Amino acid sequence: MKTLSALIVNRNEESLLKGCLDRLHDFVDEIVFVDMESTDNSAEIAKSYPKVKYFTFPYTEPVPMDKARSFSFEKATGDWCLIVDADEYYPKESMDKIREFIETTDAISARVNYTQLSWRSGYKQANFEHYPDRLYRRDVFDHYEGVLPNDMLCVKKEFQLCPNKYKGINGSLEYDNDKDESFEHPHQPIRKDISYYHLARTRGHHFEFSKRVKYEMFLHPLISKQEAIDAAQSNGWVQGLYETEKIDVPEGIPTQTIQNPKVSIIIPHYNYAQYIEKCVESCLNQTIKPHEIILVNDGSPDNIDEIVKQWLDVPGFIYWKQTNFGESIARNTGGNIATGDYFVFLDADDYIREDFIEKTLATIGDNEVCIPDMTVFNEANYDLRFSDFTSEELHRQQIMPSTCCLYKAEAWLNHKFDPSMLYCDWELYLRLDGAGYRFINCHEFLFFYNRKLDSNISKLDARKEEGLAQLAKYSITPI
Repeated sequence: MKTLSALIVNRNEESLLKGCLDRLHDFVDEIVFVDMESTDNSAEIAKSYPKVKYFTFPYTEPVPMDKARSFSFEKATGDWCLIVDADEYYPKESMDKIREFIETTDAISARVNYTQLSWRSGYKQANFEHYPDRLYRRDVFDHYEGVLPNDMLCVKKEFQLCPNKYKGINGSLEYDNDKDESFEHPHQPIRKDISYYHLARTRGHHFEFSKRVKYEMFLHPLISKQEAIDAAQSNGWVQGLYETEKIDVPEGIPTQTIQNPKVSIIIPHYNYAQYIEKCVESCLNQTIKPHEIILVNDGSPDNIDEIVKQWLDVPGFIYWKQTNFGESIARNTGGNIATGDYFVFLDADDYIREDFIEKTLATIGDNEVCIPDMTVFNEANYDLRFSDFTSEELHRQQIMPSTCCLYKAEAWLNHKFDPSMLYCDWELYLRLDGAGYRFINCHEFLFFYNRKLDSNISKLDARKEEGLAQLAKYSITPI
């Protein structure tokens, strides 16, 4: 019987590590675990598995992943090696096929299907045809080269047998050539029926953004921190701007793994100086603190610059000034620079209950939008409890607050507000519903809506027919 070594290089992956090791342990002969000076409980978790051979390796930045992986290979004793990251899960059916493959093949390696789960629970990235060099016979391999985040190079003797591989004996971990194309070689079959699931994107927007900022600074050491942030915020991969498709994820593989979720609150401001302090203070006094509060001054002529000085030193408070473009564009401006896992859009004349973040995070689960109930105040005073969301009712009326829902970042970043729409909030919800995003109600009065005689709602009511005509393409049947 052929023996199989799983090789893992780890750094602070306790949140996903147990799930990874659970799926490997019964199918491999040893797990070579190289820990890069983790400061979490990774070591304790790894050492609890009988087949784990535990080693340490010094951690530096940029990460010397080539040396760490080569070190793990040197410690392996199996006939075959399987490279695994802690945020990669192999289901039982894939491990069964790997064991069968190594027992019956005369190949020297295999490329296996890389399934990239997305931020959106139950979905994967579409058209992601990557088949990395992760499974190979130990005797054909030499070492790794490269420093993350650049593509790792695996130096294998088999490349000498493949003259049509542009990189000679050095082959990228995921690609054969400079065109980023994978192709099959007789000694290196592509096994589309063997899938592993990459969970990095299930950790949410903030994780991906933070990682990209660090990578930008590794790749371009002369750029400033702000330039790295700007690059990350303009990166389509980081922003989740890619096509997804629904997938039946094998049982037990998590579709969302956000740890300590971060919430960004975006407040567009125009001529609401008399209300803004109560609005911002309601955000600062949350039982779960917001990750950031982004106040967008949309060319306001009032004294907002003077008022905002009291918060400029508050961690996470961001003050952005722009020419007056209107409320929808101001909201989009704030959302585009937000870095949380979830977004809240709060009008400057409204405010939220101190447990808004706590309650909506506890409710949203695998859904993408959480709808709180609201209390109306000022010219009118009453509590408004919304009926549980249905698509049918959404097509009859706007059945949620115009703002102050909790959005999963991926949902909003892929759609955003359309400033050409009079009922821009309702239109956004119709688009999200049409794209299959899931809504859930939180039946607590968490949002306080300032109903004034001169409110935007009153102004919109005067143009109701025009606004409804814009929504006709959604086949609405307004009451």
